[in-house]
Amino acid sequence: MRLLIEIRKRQMRLIGKFESGSPEWLEARRGKVTGTLVGAITGVSPFKSPVAAFYEITGRISGDVPENQAMRLGTLLEHPMYLNLCAEHQDWVIDYQPGTFAHDDFDLYRANPDAFVVRD
Repeated sequence: MRLLIEIRKRQMRLIGKFESGSPEWLEARRGKVTGTLVGAITGVSPFKSPVAAFYEITGRISGDVPENQAMRLGTLLEHPMYLNLCAEHQDWVIDYQPGTFAHDDFDLYRANPDAFVVRD
């Protein structure tokens, strides 16, 4: 599961709001460094090596993997976990599924956070 993170708006720009797994979502992430690949790039993923991540980012191999139980559970439990977070922190303003973002200075980096905690 991705972590809830805080990002300053001046460091990112919204690319769009796409349904996870849609052709538009996949295209916005193709050839980019995403949260999905960070573990592999840094060498801590048990599922993918840094070399495989490089080949995926450069389009030499596909990053498609068959869905497994852990992936299904992550998808199924994401919204209930969001609702639980809202219940535990009723004083927070939380933007759920805010979209796909690119770093302002480094377009190679993309993020699809599950939620943002909005602060003034």
